[in-house]
Amino acid sequence: MGMPNTARRYQVEEVLAFPPDGRRYELVAGELLVTPAPAPLHQLVVTRLVAALSAYFAAHPGLGTVYVGPGDVFFGAR
Repeated sequence: MGMPNTARRYQVEEVLAFPPDGRRYELVAGELLVTPAPAPLHQLVVTRLVAALSAYFAAHPGLGTVYVGPGDVFFGAR
């Protein structure tokens, strides 16, 4: 006989109510995944990438849009 699954399952509303603390919370099939805030080097690379992509898309209207995270993404019903 296997071990019972006792892992806590979270709801979207619970995770959205967490206070901002610098960590990134992701909810995947009810499982809460928590990661620390990105390091300064990561932020520098992201900034340069966003600047380059923004300039490219500005020169090619209608091709796309650049968004800077974090942002909420929902797949399926909410």
